[in-house]
Amino acid sequence: TALAPDGWYQMGAKAKYRKYNLNELNEETYKDAVFYKELPIDNKDFDERLIVTYSIKYRNYLRKIREKQIMRAKKALQNGRVHAKKIAEKKIQDIDYEYIRQEERFDGFYAISTNLSDEEPSEIANANHQRWQIEQCFRIMKSEFKSRPVYVRTDARIKAHFLTCFLSLVLYKYLAKRLRGSYSCEQICQTLRSMEVRELIGEGYVPNYTRTDL
Repeated sequence: TALAPDGWYQMGAKAKYRKYNLNELNEETYKDAVFYKELPIDNKDFDERLIVTYSIKYRNYLRKIREKQIMRAKKALQNGRVHAKKIAEKKIQDIDYEYIRQEERFDGFYAISTNLSDEEPSEIANANHQRWQIEQCFRIMKSEFKSRPVYVRTDARIKAHFLTCFLSLVLYKYLAKRLRGSYSCEQICQTLRSMEVRELIGEGYVPNYTRTDL
């Protein structure tokens, strides 16, 4: 099946036909690797292929998003901000952790159904894998860079606003690559925002923050 740990190939690996078991992966060694497998589909109407990818980085990305969602849900419950239709005199609101555990089974996996018959599975998997990276960029733009809502109205200022956001995204990507994925986007942005300096007349600027490893 798609979630079975055995029978996976590594995208771009020198040993092209070596099979991997996801349960036996060293997460530090393969943290940037993408694995794929092709599954048969019985479809008599037209040609169809199902290609599934798995990535440790994508798994961690989904887990981080879920952790934030759970934290927001807990906070909303504590503050009594969860709204529901009143259908009973007494009601109990809680987080369904069993449902969360069921959802966690799919972390890191991404499937695509295609009728492309001439393309290599690795090429299709590679193109498909880039989708979540695009999604991650949009999340960063909306969350860390506050690209929306937009408070400007003229075309020039709207373009300038999003140009600034895109340039910030490019700079962030360079920083993240230089840091080899050791820090999250939140950690990098928070560190940059805390790097204040003060001006000494005649001497220039001096740091006004405490240095960290980051």
